Amino acid sequence: MILNESVAFALCVERTRPMPFGNIEPHFPGIKNKLCYALFMRYLSYGLQVVADTLAYNSFRLCRIANSTTSAMFTGLKDGRVFVNTLLKQETMPNIVRNCFLFAILLLNFMGNPVLSWEYCAAAEICAEEYGHSLCNPIERFDTSKAKYFSSQLAAFAPVTKKFKRIIIDIHNHYRNLIAGGGEQNVKNGGKFPIASRMRALIWDDELEYNAKLHLQAAKRMVHDNCRATKRYPLAGQNLGGTAVQGREKVFQTMLEHFRQMFNEKDDVGDPEKLPDQLLSEHLGKSGHFTQLVGDRNSRVGCVFALGLNCTASLAPGAEVYKFCYYTACHYDFSNLTKWRLYKTHLTTPGADCGEWHVGMNKDPRYPNLCEPTIELFDYTDSKG
Repeated sequence: MILNESVAFALCVERTRPMPFGNIEPHFPGIKNKLCYALFMRYLSYGLQVVADTLAYNSFRLCRIANSTTSAMFTGLKDGRVFVNTLLKQETMPNIVRNCFLFAILLLNFMGNPVLSWEYCAAAEICAEEYGHSLCNPIERFDTSKAKYFSSQLAAFAPVTKKFKRIIIDIHNHYRNLIAGGGEQNVKNGGKFPIASRMRALIWDDELEYNAKLHLQAAKRMVHDNCRATKRYPLAGQNLGGTAVQGREKVFQTMLEHFRQMFNEKDDVGDPEKLPDQLLSEHLGKSGHFTQLVGDRNSRVGCVFALGLNCTASLAPGAEVYKFCYYTACHYDFSNLTKWRLYKTHLTTPGADCGEWHVGMNKDPRYPNLCEPTIELFDYTDSKG
């Protein structure tokens, strides 16, 4: 059953037009027309289903072992058809068996009420009318004219381990801390970036990570999509890095280089002192990766790193073919928006306005200019807020 639904989800992601679907039925009895499963159903409900199945099976097995005379009571429990009242009225049921059974019933109830999903493919609710959601509309998903590093296939993704997450978070917070402190400047013209008064340290988000992975799986190239919004993050942002080489590279060194290039786009900002108050289209064209890194509405990030094979830097005739392409993709809870404030400034004190996020200054000595991270979500509707 899970295999069938995974295939259906993959079909939705890779090739379908938006399709309707409702709440998922208990125990996933059939796919019906529910092709567009959201992240939580794919990532959470399926995983919890497997965990619950395993725990329930072991609970039933433990109860059988505890008292072999009651083992017949558990016949048929593997398919979830339990007769609670009848079994609990058994006066001879030992306490350990009764307790095991109650635990198993709790698990079965949990399995039958999975987390409600968000219809990513119901794009009209979260995307502009002319675009489908990037997970479900392959035609409008990418602008090939702006793409580069085209791979014939993705060979592998780097495992998203604790070390991987820690490095990604540290890179972001390092660069954010530099800008927030007010000491960074454009090396081309000497202009300094103002102090940030409420720039937070980022935390990891699994939903953003998963969407970044789906993006690379579909694109197999370095190109931004048109709509990657989610219910929690209706203005989700994106950063992409790519490298084409003939030999193998180390994962973390390559990622570091991608982020270094993103941050160094600061040197293409014409007037750093005016940048924070209003983001202009010219900033997005030349320094979009940099501004995505340092926006103070960002609080979360999720990234992936992938290896592509047989890639070209462009689709131009005679373009050189490389053995490998390396991709970094990151999604954020907020995006670059023209005419919006990039970050709030203060004349003298980094973090002076951390209280606006209901937090204090960061306690990590490596990032003294940042506010503490927060799990609280804020409603971003004011361009100057």
